[in-house]
Parts: sequence; C-alpha cells; structure tokens
Amino acid sequence: MAVKRFDTQRVYVLAVLLTWFSFILVLLASGKLSVFIRKSYAPVALMSLVLLAVMALRCGGSDSQESGPVAISLRSFFLFLFPVVLAIVVRPGTLPIMAVASRGISTSLAAADNSLLEALIARAETEGRYKKMNLKQLVSLASASPEKAGGLLVATEGLVYRKPGDPPGAFMLVRFLITCCAADATPLGIRVESENASQLKDNTWVLVRGTVSCTGGNSCIVADEVQVVPRPADPYLY
Repeated sequence: MAVKRFDTQRVYVLAVLLTWFSFILVLLASGKLSVFIRKSYAPVALMSLVLLAVMALRCGGSDSQESGPVAISLRSFFLFLFPVVLAIVVRPGTLPIMAVASRGISTSLAAADNSLLEALIARAETEGRYKKMNLKQLVSLASASPEKAGGLLVATEGLVYRKPGDPPGAFMLVRFLITCCAADATPLGIRVESENASQLKDNTWVLVRGTVSCTGGNSCIVADEVQVVPRPADPYLY
C-alpha cells in the first residue's frame, strides 16, 4: 500500500511540474509572456524552465526506496494548477471593454522628445494618403505636439466604446496599454466623430481613417471612414 500511495503522489508532482513547464514554454514560444509579466523577466522564465525540467527528471527517475514519500494532497495538486487553468480560461487577450468603465480612459501620455516625434511622423507607414499609427503613437503625438498632430491624416485601430450620454455622432476609440502585465492594463483612447457612430456596437474592432483635430487641449479624429475589422493577433499596446 505504501508503494502505491507514493506512486500516486509522484504522479501529482510530475503533473504539476510538466504543466507549468509546458505553460511557460508556450508563453515564450508564442511571444505572449509579456501579457503576464514584464519582458525583462524573460531570462527568469527561461531559468524556471531549466529548474522545472531538472525537478521533473529527478522526480520521474527517482526510486521510491531512496526518495521517501512525497507530501502532496489532491487539494494541493489543484491549487498548484489553478493559476494555469485561470490563465487559460480567462485569457488576457479577451479583456472586455467593460474594464474601461471601471478603470477610466487615459486620453494623454507623457510628453516625448521632439526629435522622436519628428521621427515618428517621418517613419510612419502610409495607407494611401493616411499615416498608419497605433493609438499609443497618436495620443503621444497629440499630447506632446498638438500643433503637429492637428490636421494629420491618420489610420488607426481600436475598440469602440460609448458611454451613456455620449452624442450619437461620436465614440471613443480604445486600446489597452500594458506597462507591466495585463492586470495593470490602462485603457488609452481618443474621441472619434463619425456619421456612422450610432451604428457601431461596443467592443467592436474598427479601423478609423480621418483627420486629427486638436482644439482647446482636446484631441479627436474626424472620421472619413470607419471600417469593422477582425481583432488583431495581439490586441495590446506596449
């Protein structure tokens, strides 16, 4: 009976080690590790893979007579696996637009160096007559140099968000900005004025093409076109 109990316990340990090893490996291989932790911690994640592999090999190859019993209960087994299950079920890539209401929308960013802003405008890809910018780039430019952003023709993607009381011809274009992990993601947004705004549903990904307007310290995009698009492979900005 003792040997059978030990073997069962060892299966629990191996299952936990291999599950965590696979989870971290998939995050590293897919490039989504930064959704959960800072990119600077990637070397630590690599070290954890090595340690998990060594522990799994020692556990799987050890002899019950030499190792003695392993103290892990079924409850502990599920507790060790709970973070992985939670990460799979509640995927950060599907952070709902409802989070905007609780966190609030940031419509400005810290001022950037003028030379960086000039480089941003010069190097931005073009889509016809529009400059392709992500929302972080656009808000940074509008915050630091509204005189340069005003009148600029841009094309940018984001989620539709409309709060109660908003006029029918406007909505907020939102992206979640990550500085550490998905848990601290900040909703970043800019107002969009469009004749078709009332036809758009919240949480819909759209591509907005239009002219940036910066007046009275407020920025918005006067849309020429708002096109519904699929969710990007990585919905976050960094």
